[in-house]
Amino acid sequence: MKKIFSLLLVISCIFFWNTNVWAYTDYNVNNNYENYSITSQGFLLYYDDFKIYHTNDFYQFQYGNNCVPTFAANVLSYYKRFGFDLYDGDITQNMYDEIASLTEYCPDKGAPAGKIYKAIKTYAERAGYRFETDDYLFDLWSDVTRDIKYGYPVLAAYNENDFSHAYMVVGFRVIDGVKQLYVVTNWEYPEYEWLNFDGAGFQMRSYKITY
Repeated sequence: MKKIFSLLLVISCIFFWNTNVWAYTDYNVNNNYENYSITSQGFLLYYDDFKIYHTNDFYQFQYGNNCVPTFAANVLSYYKRFGFDLYDGDITQNMYDEIASLTEYCPDKGAPAGKIYKAIKTYAERAGYRFETDDYLFDLWSDVTRDIKYGYPVLAAYNENDFSHAYMVVGFRVIDGVKQLYVVTNWEYPEYEWLNFDGAGFQMRSYKITY
């Protein structure tokens, strides 16, 4: 039964990507475009329909550096929207404290994005699911867009080993030839944002929870 559900999940993600056209004509892209052409785009299923947590939802916000554990919380929340039984109810402060600890968060520096996988892996395997991550060793844009098509959220950080901000990539597009990523910022405002891909120097990886 679990294998059947997992197969249906992948099929639904592919179907969504191939058939859904996001209403970009109603969106003023950074107030910079009047007439523009989108030649490629895709979004995670439920990319705008899962509970998003913000850095200021939790006690650690006072230190101004808790984006990494918040990113991990949002990945768990995204998979819960799909029906993965990773935790009960909403993410509480106590649960967030554990997530922060697993990412090696400390108040004076925050946490390196490279430790996000430890929190997600712990919750996935504790609940009996499989976890894997893809480090993207080849064509970064091709790899990222492939994983978005298959329903896997992606990390975008400027330095995984440092304490830079962590964005959760939930979509992509090519607009007038410019490659862009649609991200959950993990902040309350702006909650979502378009970021240019080329020249950003992002370090990226996907997080996959499966049966």
